[in-house]
Amino acid sequence: MSEAELLQLRFAAMDTVLSVFSMFFGIVSAYIAGLYFFLHKAPWPLRMTGFALLTAGFIFLGNMTLAIQRVTTGIIVAWSGISDPVTRISSLKELEIPDFVKEFVVSIDASLWPSAVDGYLIGILLGWVVTFAVYAALAYMTFVYRWSEAK
Repeated sequence: MSEAELLQLRFAAMDTVLSVFSMFFGIVSAYIAGLYFFLHKAPWPLRMTGFALLTAGFIFLGNMTLAIQRVTTGIIVAWSGISDPVTRISSLKELEIPDFVKEFVVSIDASLWPSAVDGYLIGILLGWVVTFAVYAALAYMTFVYRWSEAK
């Protein structure tokens, strides 16, 4: 594949990631609203049903994310096969961090700055950590937290 085709695929993968994040945000926002207005007073079976639907949505988004990961990994591997890229992008995995951030970190302790920052891996890890944290928080608010009545 040509460099232009690989860049176009990479941008398409990024668009898909943004779409998945948008769906995640919409699902979580709707669930929080439903929890606040209705589910906190609902009987146990209705809470379980609502949380099961949330879980199904998260599983769907997780499977979409895994598919995007595989495609993006393939694009990155194909990019590494280009010997002399015209765009001067050496890798699609590196995270572009502003110089002032690097200078600040190095001024604290130079050993804190890694030799190569894998932005792709950082993004994947942050995405999964945030997803599991939100899921755990919603589970707590659904089944454990005792909502007080508004005065």
